[in-house]
Amino acid sequence: MSTPFFSIVIPSYNRASLLPSTLESIWRQSFSDFEVLLVNDGSTDNTGELLVSIQNKETRLKIISQENTERGAARNNGWKNASGKYVVFFDSDDLMHHTYLQEMHKIIEATHPEMVCGKIQFQDEKGGIKQHIDQKGLFGLYNYKLFLKGNPIACHFAVKNTIHAFKPFHEDRELASMEDWIFLLENTQSRHIYIHSEPLITMRIHSEQSMKQDQTIAQRKLQALDYLERNVQLGSKEFKLLKGYAFENIGIHFVNSRYFKDAISMFWKSFKLKGPSNKMIYNFMRMGVVFMQNHSK
Repeated sequence: MSTPFFSIVIPSYNRASLLPSTLESIWRQSFSDFEVLLVNDGSTDNTGELLVSIQNKETRLKIISQENTERGAARNNGWKNASGKYVVFFDSDDLMHHTYLQEMHKIIEATHPEMVCGKIQFQDEKGGIKQHIDQKGLFGLYNYKLFLKGNPIACHFAVKNTIHAFKPFHEDRELASMEDWIFLLENTQSRHIYIHSEPLITMRIHSEQSMKQDQTIAQRKLQALDYLERNVQLGSKEFKLLKGYAFENIGIHFVNSRYFKDAISMFWKSFKLKGPSNKMIYNFMRMGVVFMQNHSK
């Protein structure tokens, strides 16, 4: 059996309602030299039965079942079993555009990057499409400095399948949903990631999405920041930027949760480290609107 060019690793936990359309977007790829490793991370819905029925029709699907250990461990497990030249990390609730793998292949053949990704667009629950504002203007090669401001590419990227050359995803549950950011910061210290100029992935916004759990995300962001300060080698100015943007992001999550005092505290810390930003101003305006609404009743 020949080695596929791409191995697509997808961790999944209780996503049976979304998996069929996610996988269908992969089967429709214009570039067909790939395998899919679906890591069933201890799902308690009918994911297992669903995957078996899909595998009966699609031989490129490999199923890996494990106890629930969160996405970092699931991605590492899939990676260890991947045979492709490049490993694509993908989420079980998102959609690949028809030419995603083809565009990734073109970039790889032309530039031979160790890491490569396409841009993201968002689809809300009514089907509306919105571009990713943090990706505006991104194109070409970037190193860890891009990720001092956060993670604008989520976990939709491909890496050359030399696993021992990369630090794996962190498997600590306390850092769940932050493992992508940590992985990118740690692994772009000595290498670059190539970002394609156009959106090639649609991230679906839905009620069960982990990134909508604002208070939990805020706490884990603080824990991730503590980890990065202890384990990633950065200059003093770079640490200030890292902390400043992290505090700003945490403040936004507190605004979403209407913990306005905590939000103001985080924005003040961010302001002292890196100055103001349009995001900060916009979220102060959001708080002001809520304040006025509450006092006009």
